[in-house]
Amino acid sequence: MTDDLDAVAAEFEDLESWCAGSSQLYERLCRAAAADDVLLDVAADHTPGQPAPQLLLAAIQAELFASDATNDPETVDGALAAYYPSVVDATKVPDEDLADTVRAFVREHEAALRDRVGSRRVQTNAVRRCSALYPGYATVADRVDEPFALLEVGSSAGLNLNWDRYGYTYRIPDGVHRVGAAGSSATIEADVHGDVVPTLPRDPPAVAGRVGVDVNPLDPTDSADARWLRALVWPEHHDRRRVLDGALATTREHPPDVVEGDAVADLRAVADRLPADAPLVVSHSLVLYQFDDAAREAFHDAVAALAAERDAPTFHLAGERPDPDRDNGIQLRLARVDDDATAGGEHLGTFEQHGAWVAWRDDDRDAGTDGPATVHDRER
Repeated sequence: MTDDLDAVAAEFEDLESWCAGSSQLYERLCRAAAADDVLLDVAADHTPGQPAPQLLLAAIQAELFASDATNDPETVDGALAAYYPSVVDATKVPDEDLADTVRAFVREHEAALRDRVGSRRVQTNAVRRCSALYPGYATVADRVDEPFALLEVGSSAGLNLNWDRYGYTYRIPDGVHRVGAAGSSATIEADVHGDVVPTLPRDPPAVAGRVGVDVNPLDPTDSADARWLRALVWPEHHDRRRVLDGALATTREHPPDVVEGDAVADLRAVADRLPADAPLVVSHSLVLYQFDDAAREAFHDAVAALAAERDAPTFHLAGERPDPDRDNGIQLRLARVDDDATAGGEHLGTFEQHGAWVAWRDDDRDAGTDGPATVHDRER
């Protein structure tokens, strides 16, 4: 096994630990792939700068979605599909045959899988993360008391730009709290952990304008791009797939404005598409793990430079750091960029990597300077 394959194997082993308790199928597939030269070799042919395991797993699921033979257990496709609750209704529990079955599938579809792994990116638009963004944006709205403009970095298909067009159901200690857009095609459900309930206004805060930037925007109205988005959702995560499908329906009514560009070099030009006199929120979640240290520093410098040029307040809402106190938790941090008193930002709360729960804080004692984002993102 080459050094490159060793590195990819280590990535699969890391992802395996994150799948535990969330996706039994992917946990077992990661374990199998880490010990299989055939799977490792295909995964190693991935898009530069992208996580190999997530790309291979999504490429396999996308190929299953496109197959006409997944209902026939006598075919290679059907044999593997039998393990996927996203493909068939009655599934097999991952067993000792899974490794051989997935290897046979990869050999059968190697050309198509290499093409996807080598051309696609991990861009899930984990729409359920809006369960944390909603109170985050509400916090900003409380502080500016006027409509704000939103610039999302790493927007992918732009589904999270429509956060205020979704409905939300928060399960809080004393019952259920429903907020957001009534009658939306997408309803996001999340548990609130702990004793503190975040700011959850019944009606979403007003947005003065919204735009996203991504190096490779996806078109949510394109069938191939939509299939890729669905393929990036882990097989057992039916609720995430339901929310994604609802968000795609909303997007057909409200197409997001996502600009192809670089988060550093093009940040100012993208911001120029927004009202200059409105408070600005630069937002992103699980994006900076794809930046090296120099690019990450350059991005923070670009946000600071942008804030210095604007008359209205500029805020930075980021979900990047893992929370060491909560398994699979990501800190949501807010900074007013043009105010040195909040440099580094407040730790507003923590959200589960896919948005299944939020845990809010009642103070800012965890404020501090953002260091490098160390999370090795499972999906983005």
